[in-house]
Amino acid sequence: MLLFSQIDDFYEQLYKDLDIPENYYEKANTSYTSFNSWLDRDDSSLREYEPEIYLQGSFKLGTVIKPVGENDSYDIDMVCKFNNLSKLTISQKDLKTLLGKEVKSYAKSKNMINEPKNGKRCWTLNYHDEAKFHMDILPCVDDSKKFIDQLEIYKYAETTSYKERAVAITDKRSEGYETISNDWEISNPQGYFLWFQEQSNFIEKRAILAEKFQMKAEELKEYKVKTPLQKTIQILKRHRDIMFENNPDQKPSSIIISTLAAKAYNGGDNLRDVLKFVLDNMAKYIEVIDGEYQVFNPVNPLENFADKWNEKQSLKNHFDNWLKEAKKNLAPYNESIEIYGDDFQKNISEQLGVPESKSKDLVKTDKVMARIDTIPHRQRPKWNVYSWVDVHIKATKTKSGFSFPKQFKSGEFLTKNVDLKFEAKAENIKQYEVHWQVTNTGTEAKSNNCLRGDFYDGQIVEGKRVRKELTSYVGTHVVECYLVKNGVCHGKSKPFIINIRDGFSMEW
Repeated sequence: MLLFSQIDDFYEQLYKDLDIPENYYEKANTSYTSFNSWLDRDDSSLREYEPEIYLQGSFKLGTVIKPVGENDSYDIDMVCKFNNLSKLTISQKDLKTLLGKEVKSYAKSKNMINEPKNGKRCWTLNYHDEAKFHMDILPCVDDSKKFIDQLEIYKYAETTSYKERAVAITDKRSEGYETISNDWEISNPQGYFLWFQEQSNFIEKRAILAEKFQMKAEELKEYKVKTPLQKTIQILKRHRDIMFENNPDQKPSSIIISTLAAKAYNGGDNLRDVLKFVLDNMAKYIEVIDGEYQVFNPVNPLENFADKWNEKQSLKNHFDNWLKEAKKNLAPYNESIEIYGDDFQKNISEQLGVPESKSKDLVKTDKVMARIDTIPHRQRPKWNVYSWVDVHIKATKTKSGFSFPKQFKSGEFLTKNVDLKFEAKAENIKQYEVHWQVTNTGTEAKSNNCLRGDFYDGQIVEGKRVRKELTSYVGTHVVECYLVKNGVCHGKSKPFIINIRDGFSMEW
């Protein structure tokens, strides 16, 4: 049976497995920045219209997850707002054509394989690399005045935040698409993002982390700050994607899940508790007015995210079924701790599409960690330790008489008198000091007064941060590395086990 603390760690590890790699966030940011620079170049045909580019959607909210299918791609949603154009001077079609000219020239300059696609609202760029990105670019102009006027008519003006950020967007389905008209669809992606940050306490979380790392808040990249609400939404979206993998047209929309979850969120740091609370309360924010379902846009009460439910009742039924299954499978612990038996990991693994062996390893790792923490001669770190930077250890071994090193994994059986080299691997590692902790166990190390457990400096070999050791004593030993900057540990590796005996049996 698993302890609650192990389940808490289990959920945290599951969320990390669903999140995309950090270098994918960087790739998305690079693509976004590159296109922004293209529009701002000297010979840009749009420069006089003062285009402003910003992100929207899951990448901006920090709720993007890995696709279920191997051939699925990541969506990068961007907005291109023209600050020196208005609905009084240009039609939706002409605005979209203006942007399209630069999108096509950008794609050509980057030798992109596929032609940009002119969709219903956006232009789409497809990137062919291992990340499988496609970037949707939505053209728009300011529409805050009309929006505020409408809110005043319906007496919503005093209750709506961020109304000054509303924009008018292009849509081929609009009746006034080809003519200069005041009839444009209103959207407010910047307003929604700011509302979401408020709901998730993002600014506060970012400031606290920045203070701990002795950094300015703005120096912390947004994707490196994850609130319990963001993690919860990622888990919920993944559960939905798996449940509707064979019927994607029936799955609840991300904007509805994100909005209801954000409205239901009531604080807290324990992911297990937050997930349960959100699942128990998100349906309360679905209203029925005059016989129609309403999930109001929190920054535009004139927009109903659930309008398709009123056109097709089956979509509401699918949402209800999904919510019921999510409650049953993701947060079932309200009755008895005994439900956390052997089947728990298997069930969660199936619901979230995580390989069972991997999810079991997560809990096994927690058990090993608990044992390592009880080694009496293993010193406590001399810095405040945070898990902000992902760091892991790459290990190689060289046996006397063999010239080529061979990589090996944590826990593998090794013999005596093998030369070991450990390399610290992390993003931007050159900006950190690397400290190594080496802890021995077993009667042989103890009798030779070499249990160790303290901290050591490494070496820089060909620009790599390494630590060299020799397998001298039978036993199970532990190597860990710490990334330190300005007296604060920004990241710590998982313990790397050096096993000079069968099995994992520490003696201390």
